[in-house]
Amino acid sequence: MEEWHQKGVEDWKKNQKRQRDRESKQLEFDLKQAQKFNVIAEKKLQDAKDEVADGIDSFENTLKTNGINPRVQKDDAERAITDSFNAKNGSPGIRGANRSIGATLGKGTMGMSATTKTGAFTLESTGLKQRTKKTLTEATRK
Repeated sequence: MEEWHQKGVEDWKKNQKRQRDRESKQLEFDLKQAQKFNVIAEKKLQDAKDEVADGIDSFENTLKTNGINPRVQKDDAERAITDSFNAKNGSPGIRGANRSIGATLGKGTMGMSATTKTGAFTLESTGLKQRTKKTLTEATRK
């Protein structure tokens, strides 16, 4: 009987060691998986940052080639923001000044203004939109 008890204790110790080893290997595997995931996530984040930086540089270069200064002075930016808020509140701002110009330049047919309520020009008044629609017939299709 004592031998059976001793054998049971030895088997129990072996099982406990196997369980510890299995849990240790599982934890190592989980750690490696998490590290791989972090490396992939960091690479994607860095790629996105690089793409944004390159896109901004490309955009600024395009502005420069079109003759627009991409670096705006703080005073100019604040004035533009203030004018934008004033235009939204109905105060005369940049758009308010355009209303008088739009009233003379953007005259539509029969004396009606071709500008919008905010003073912007419509596509028709600038000549970019034409109302000539051609109907498609069998003769014109061929």
